[in-house]
Amino acid sequence: IHSDKSVAELQDELARVENQERAKESELIATVAWKKQKEKVTRSQRQALAAYAKAVKKIPKSRNAITGPYWRKQAQEALQEAKNAVPIWIMPLGKVIQMFSEPKAGMFDVVIFDEASQVDVRGINIAYLGKKVLVVGDPEQISPEEGSFTKHEDVISLITKHLSSIRYGSYFTLTLSLFEISGVMMTESIMLLEHFRSVEEIINFSNKLSYDGRLKILRYPHPRWKLKPALEAIHVENGFMNLNNKVNEPEAEAVVDKLVELLNDPKYEERDDGKDGTRPTTFGVVTLLGNDQGKFITDLIR
Repeated sequence: IHSDKSVAELQDELARVENQERAKESELIATVAWKKQKEKVTRSQRQALAAYAKAVKKIPKSRNAITGPYWRKQAQEALQEAKNAVPIWIMPLGKVIQMFSEPKAGMFDVVIFDEASQVDVRGINIAYLGKKVLVVGDPEQISPEEGSFTKHEDVISLITKHLSSIRYGSYFTLTLSLFEISGVMMTESIMLLEHFRSVEEIINFSNKLSYDGRLKILRYPHPRWKLKPALEAIHVENGFMNLNNKVNEPEAEAVVDKLVELLNDPKYEERDDGKDGTRPTTFGVVTLLGNDQGKFITDLIR
């Protein structure tokens, strides 16, 4: 009551302590969970897990390397036992097909496909490994492109020959994503409506265009850290792409000029670090022209 702190300062201090408490609780839960998991793992499983990790590191990046098949086989053999040491495995599709050399139906209780809108019918190979399948995707994303070396007629011929007895087998083409196929074959679906990633100014266009405004935007930055506008379009009138490389010099120079302007703007001096403190503002540059433009912009910045 007699301290020099205002109610607002006390409220901020309380919020900080509560955040720290939540962080410690999360840390404790994670530590206890890992402790319990380690107690379950047998000596043999631990050895297999170590062997798998070593073998994967030894696999050369080049597909033509002589030692590739040897270390790949070592990893596959170790994984047969190592997979039971860890409750959750996260892998890209190609790695799953490559590593589980002796697939069995229902090897895992649940198989989850993330970004299933970008996976074609070949993902069904992985679904075979699960007793249950959870498919996560977005119907508004574009479907995977059909392979340029695959004739559509050949696909239809294979479907007619091998899948005629399967209901809706005609949907198993390379032009439909796994998410679209699951929409036909699976009856239960849930649409997630809460959006945490982007502020309203950025996501609102997509929300109105693709989701009929149903998304609930839950990203509310602190007014102190809010930048206006959150999204700004700048037209470079004299932009052009070089014929000998994918470089647009006027556009790159405009990007770097804008970076200099923002670095000198007091609004960008510090940002909230999410841990009751501040940090220097960071900037990212995304170019759709490719590596040449990225290198050119990097050189200009330097």
